Amino acid sequence: MVLIEKILGPGERLPGAWATDGTTGYEFADWAGSLLVDPTGLDLLAAGSAELAGGTPFFAELALEAKREVLATLFPGQVRRLARLARTLAELDGHLDLAEARFAAAIAELVANLDVYRIYADEEGASAEDRGRLERASELAGPHSMPRSGAPPGRSSGGSWAGRSQKCSGAGHSSSCAAASRS
Repeated sequence: MVLIEKILGPGERLPGAWATDGTTGYEFADWAGSLLVDPTGLDLLAAGSAELAGGTPFFAELALEAKREVLATLFPGQVRRLARLARTLAELDGHLDLAEARFAAAIAELVANLDVYRIYADEEGASAEDRGRLERASELAGPHSMPRSGAPPGRSSGGSWAGRSQKCSGAGHSSSCAAASRS
């Protein structure tokens, strides 16, 4: 039996092409942890959380802010590296006047808006499912997901920059996928 350590988001499945029998148990841990919360006390927990937070923000808003903070504080080097790659590709695509910082902000916002912990790609690019995830993240990120200076790199009059563009670069033994023009 082959199990992998992989955090699956809601509705996320392991790719069928992976030679694995499942994950190490995050899903079970989540389910078992839910047994430790008495549903009758949930309102009390929510009220206490709202009091500490100064209001009742939606979980999605808190999660997005937490992702942004993690990217800014724990992964700034990786974001800058991906921004340099994206800027280089933009220069090759004829967009010379875009600052690396704008790419870094766009990449961080795109990654923060992904609905899963990580996407995967190989020499062939990302799967159709992960390209869809990038498209949705790009839409959610809005104007922050793409630096502006004339036409965005890798984007024609139709289609999304994120959807047409994935470039993966190894970092140690893991793979990080970022928006980068593939044209």
